[in-house]
Amino acid sequence: MQTYQRRKDVNWRLDEKRCAAIEKRLRDGDPTGNRAVVVLSLGGTLYDLDLVGARIWLALEKPQTADDIAERLAPDFAVGQDELARDVAQFLNDLKVHSLIEEI
Repeated sequence: MQTYQRRKDVNWRLDEKRCAAIEKRLRDGDPTGNRAVVVLSLGGTLYDLDLVGARIWLALEKPQTADDIAERLAPDFAVGQDELARDVAQFLNDLKVHSLIEEI
């Protein structure tokens, strides 16, 4: 299984207040509440991550596999572990394609 970590040269910022507000909206059933909470910057390009993307990004504080992250997120999602691991792996692949993370 592939292990990933954040690239050290990616600048990023988490908006904790917005994150808390979005989490509350989602708990209240507002499907429009899932907006960008993390902004990544690399080489003059900005990338926005929603709440789920932000949680994956934060999990990459240390090297992780898709399965590691899926296991960490599983209690908060009503999907099977295998489906969640596939979704996380796809998201990690997208981050890798944009050179935001690296495989180690």
